[in-house]
Amino acid sequence: MPKIVWHDEYSVGVNILDEHHRHLAWLINRLSECSGDPGHSEQVGDVIGELVQYAMYHFEHEEMLMTRHGFPRLDKHRGEHTQFCEVITETSFGATLGIIEISQLVEYLTRWWKNHILYEDMQYKPFFVELGVA
Repeated sequence: MPKIVWHDEYSVGVNILDEHHRHLAWLINRLSECSGDPGHSEQVGDVIGELVQYAMYHFEHEEMLMTRHGFPRLDKHRGEHTQFCEVITETSFGATLGIIEISQLVEYLTRWWKNHILYEDMQYKPFFVELGVA
């Protein structure tokens, strides 16, 4: 499976958020390395658990930053995060039961990661750049 490779086009202009995004990509890539393992394996369960936990940590931090600076599209962005959490919880559960292939989960996560950063997160980039938040 192709791995996520960080490019400057993914940078949202806020160092800590870029760092979070890189870490999420690393976790997705780690899960990709497990794609031949059964979903109920301990390694797969550990990586999925860490990924879900870190995604929630990242979303909380990102939303806190948006709240602090008055980002006008916070509610829409929060909705995207909520939707992802619902889908990833259900999908991850399916993967650990063997209902969903790990490769399908990785494909979804990779597509979501790229689309979310390039389309949703890029909407706040000019806002934070103008405020000088780096």
